[in-house]
Amino acid sequence: MPVSYGRRYIQPLLKQFCQQYPSIDLEIHYDDSYVDMIEQGIDVSIRSGSVQDRQLIARQLSPIDFLICASKEYLDQHGTPNGPEDFHLHTWIRFRYKQTGKILGLKLSPEDEAQTQAIDKNIIVNDGESMAELCAQGLGLTQIPHFIARDWINSGELLPLFPSIRSADEGVYILYHRRELLPLRVKLFVDFVVEAIQDQGESPRHTWVSNLKTVQP
Repeated sequence: MPVSYGRRYIQPLLKQFCQQYPSIDLEIHYDDSYVDMIEQGIDVSIRSGSVQDRQLIARQLSPIDFLICASKEYLDQHGTPNGPEDFHLHTWIRFRYKQTGKILGLKLSPEDEAQTQAIDKNIIVNDGESMAELCAQGLGLTQIPHFIARDWINSGELLPLFPSIRSADEGVYILYHRRELLPLRVKLFVDFVVEAIQDQGESPRHTWVSNLKTVQP
C-alpha cells in the first residue's frame, strides 16, 4: 500500500482490528511502487490512482483531492500567489516517479492550466512525505494529495492556498482478488477498513478537504 496513506490512515486502525479478530494474522507491506498482487500472493492491497485490473475487485475508499500548499515562512518571504498566472514566479517542490522518471505535473483545471507559464524553479524529490516536509521548511510551494496534507495542515505547518482539485479518474482503492469463494479473513479486513474510513468522514465522493478554508492572497 502507499506508504503515506498506510501510515496515516490504515496503521492507526490495526490495533482495533487485531483486538476484534485475534485469530487473523497480519503481514503489512508499505510500498509506493506497483505490486502484482497475484504474483506476490497478497490478499488485500490499497492503491492510489486508477485501477484497471479486471482480475481484482476494487472498492473505492475516497477520491483524491490535491492541494497546493505553502508554509507561513515561505509566504512571508515571497508573498502569496494570486492564482495560476503567478505560479512561475515561485519555487515548486515536485515529484518524480521512480518507475518512469517522469516529473508529475500540476493538477489544474483547464482554465487554470491555460494561465500557467512554464515553471523553472523546481526542487525534485521522489517521495511524497519529503515534498510536504520541504514545503513546511519554507523551500517552496507544493501540490500534494489530501492524505499527505491532512496532518501537516491540521498542525498549522502547511497552509492550503487554493481550492483543491480532484482528478475524475483517480482515487484511493482497496483491492482484493476476484474469486468465487472469498476467504473470510479478506472479507472481514476489507469491510473493517471501508467502515473505518467512512467513520473518519471519507467516502467514494468525499474527503476531509470538503470543509477546508484556504488562505486568501
